[in-house]
Amino acid sequence: MKRYILSLITGLSVWTLSAQEHRRETFIKSLLHDWEYEVITGFQIGGMAPIPLPREIREIEYYSPTLLPGIEGRMTKWLDRNKRWGMTTGIGIANKGMSTRAQVKSYSMEIIGNDNSRLKGSWTGKVQTKVRNTYLTFPLSAVYKLRPTFHIQSGFYFSYLLKGKFHGKVYEGYLRKDTPTGDKISFDNGATALYDFSDKLRRFQWGIQVGADWQAFKQIKIHGNLTWGLNDIFHSHFQTISFPMYPVFLHIGIGYVLK
Repeated sequence: MKRYILSLITGLSVWTLSAQEHRRETFIKSLLHDWEYEVITGFQIGGMAPIPLPREIREIEYYSPTLLPGIEGRMTKWLDRNKRWGMTTGIGIANKGMSTRAQVKSYSMEIIGNDNSRLKGSWTGKVQTKVRNTYLTFPLSAVYKLRPTFHIQSGFYFSYLLKGKFHGKVYEGYLRKDTPTGDKISFDNGATALYDFSDKLRRFQWGIQVGADWQAFKQIKIHGNLTWGLNDIFHSHFQTISFPMYPVFLHIGIGYVLK
């Protein structure tokens, strides 16, 4: 009798495990049906730019894109039987930065003194700027398959600033205090003054994006995606920089397709 009960229990256990494995496989297949999942890693090339270039900026002497890594999880839902049209969304971490040096005239500025006091006015001279922002990003795009291995897409993106730094220094010039004709404060013989607008950065960003990807191997894709921000990187009430600045970046990455 005990042998019979043990055999029955063993049989039920094997059947239960087999049923669970079958349900797991069925669940995975249902998730993958008409869906494509991908993990993408890469970097951004671009900058925060005033468009068009304002008259205050007379010359851009130096620019570095500051390549920063990022990662994104993406999923695509194919909407037709032939898998030519689809919608893509996901979530990612995007690091965007740049370093520039420019010659400016009557450039609105707020510098930080040695005692942490702040002085506003119009700056004429050289400005060096460094930006490094980290965003949580949500893309939403329509996808069209031109060829079995080549897709194009366009749509929107929405971002939330997790950490931001927009700072730099001024040198080899002078500040007109408060107004363009105010008291003149000169910075020469190697003198510099710092500025930091990091706390003025806008938390929410949104814009448009266009891109393409090429399936180099069965599970490997090469991605290129251009994003163009449609709102100023600074709060609307921030008036020190008198012109809007927009993030324009090209993302280049490699994706691994989960199949």
